[in-house]
Amino acid sequence: MFNLPLYVGIDYHTTTIQVCVMDQQRKILVNQSVPNDPEAVFRLVAPFGNNIHAAIEASTGTANFAEKLILPNTTGTSNLPIPAMSPG
Repeated sequence: MFNLPLYVGIDYHTTTIQVCVMDQQRKILVNQSVPNDPEAVFRLVAPFGNNIHAAIEASTGTANFAEKLILPNTTGTSNLPIPAMSPG
């Protein structure tokens, strides 16, 4: 398990979510597509510990998805702090 801060980028799609986890040196630790389900995101991110900083691209559907990510989850991980990000 990691203690250093890690960064998670979430790209929302209707049926899938692209999740990228990077360390402080910008090394990609995982870049994977998961089903559009908050629990799938939690399962992918959980092995990396609790010092996670995450952002999700702002688009249709992301507000509801982000709310589910900050609510309690069943994986035992801390909730993800998710600010919505919008390009440009």
